[in-house]
Amino acid sequence: MTQLRIKVVVIFSLLAALSLPAWGAIAPAHYRVTALGSLGGGWSIGYGINEAGTVVGEAGTATGSAAFMWTAAGGMVNLGTLGGTTSWGRELNSVSQVVGVSYAGGHGHGFSWTPSGGLVELVGLSGLASTANAVNGSGWIVGQAELTDPFFGTRYHAVLWEPGKATRDLGTLGGSYSTAVDINTAGQIVGLAYNAFERQRAFLWTKTAGMKDLGTLGGLRSSANGINALGQIVGQAETTGFQNHAYLWTSATSPMQDLGTLGGFTSEALAINDSTWVVGYANDSNGVAQGFIWDSVAGMRNLNTLLYGASAAWTVIQAQDINNQGQIAAWGYSAQGVLSALLLTPTVPGDFNGDQRLNLGDINPFTLAMSNPTLYAQTYPTVNLADVDPTGDGVLTLSDLPAFIDLLSDGGGGGGAAIVPEPGGAMILLLAMAWGGQRRRGCGGT
Repeated sequence: MTQLRIKVVVIFSLLAALSLPAWGAIAPAHYRVTALGSLGGGWSIGYGINEAGTVVGEAGTATGSAAFMWTAAGGMVNLGTLGGTTSWGRELNSVSQVVGVSYAGGHGHGFSWTPSGGLVELVGLSGLASTANAVNGSGWIVGQAELTDPFFGTRYHAVLWEPGKATRDLGTLGGSYSTAVDINTAGQIVGLAYNAFERQRAFLWTKTAGMKDLGTLGGLRSSANGINALGQIVGQAETTGFQNHAYLWTSATSPMQDLGTLGGFTSEALAINDSTWVVGYANDSNGVAQGFIWDSVAGMRNLNTLLYGASAAWTVIQAQDINNQGQIAAWGYSAQGVLSALLLTPTVPGDFNGDQRLNLGDINPFTLAMSNPTLYAQTYPTVNLADVDPTGDGVLTLSDLPAFIDLLSDGGGGGGAAIVPEPGGAMILLLAMAWGGQRRRGCGGT
């Protein structure tokens, strides 16, 4: 056993024995990126994600594009089309029922896909075209369908498909157009509809109250893109300054909350989870779109500044969906310019025991990882060392020791509360001194 190993074990054991008060908020999230690949066409876009981390979207094929479903175990699977050369998956529920659109015969056709039944076209209204945008755990699907009328011509209305029932026209806010974009577990539906002045407005629809206008941020237009189990709604709305900003709507008695931008003029919120974490895209001061995550504590943050280690080589353009584990379905570009569907998974640098927190419980796993990587891998099989490596270079070496000390000292980086308050700070100082002495002597002793 090296002298360094002895010092690490002794001093970390002292740290672990300290009786510490509860520390503050968990350190700000970092993310690792998984590129989901393609179906032979060299590109893909991710749209929806469920609680299991399964992602759906659209991927290039040799002849066009196809809806896909991706899982960590099985990779990307082609869901097919309804006869044409283009389809995409928009959303899926907990039982991997996927909904989306397939183009055939010059029209888009909403579909539902299940592992047992495959791709099935949804019955629209009186016209040919339809789209399916979201599905909840009860199998209720929302989207849009074409109407043909001898007096008013072709129109498009928001619709609801319930299992075993006829397609339901959800109407409009007095205008000619509407589309339903999302639905939650309670059957609350959001989207956009034209009012009597043919202005686009965000709506909330329920079976008891019908369609209600959610208002704007002071301008004329708005749209709604996502709703969580709490009934909180996100989307985009025009401000008094005629800019389009992401918003959060919480109740009819509270005004829309402007979520801001990343320094530019435009942002749009695309999804929200039950922790009120919001994702979408926003322009920076150069007018370039960047994926963002927003919460009530940290506000809007550029996801590209939160990518950890080798994942920082990717550029996230749009964050499309987020589940309750904080995993994000997105799309962006590699350093080589390849467009890819992306899965962003929260990771906590220094979280060697895999509990999604950086705390004193990570000390012994860290020393194990340093001294016996094989035994560590057997003891903590769900932890990828490249994701928690304190220096972010993807390799665990002696240089990670001072980095791990720094993470514990400052709450994981990014301004979090200290993980090891006084008198633990003194113990860390002793560890740093031991580390410095070992560096001066070299690391070859046993």
